[in-house]
Amino acid sequence: MTTQFLKPSELDSRLRYPSGRSARLARKGLIPHIRLPDGEIRFDPDAVEKWLHERTLATESEPIR
Repeated sequence: MTTQFLKPSELDSRLRYPSGRSARLARKGLIPHIRLPDGEIRFDPDAVEKWLHERTLATESEPIR
C-alpha cells in the first residue's frame, strides 16, 4: 500500500485555504506534516483528516458563551 503525500498547494486547495497557509501551519508545528530531506513539506492525507476530526470534536465540545 502506498500513500500519496500532498504538496502544500494541494492541501491548501483541498481545505480551501489561502495559498501558503498549510505550509505556514506546518512550519509552526500546528498541522501534521512530513519534512523531506531537501526541506520540502508534504502532508499525509490520513493524518490531516484525523487532525481535522480531532479539532472539530474539540470545537464542538466547548461550551457556547
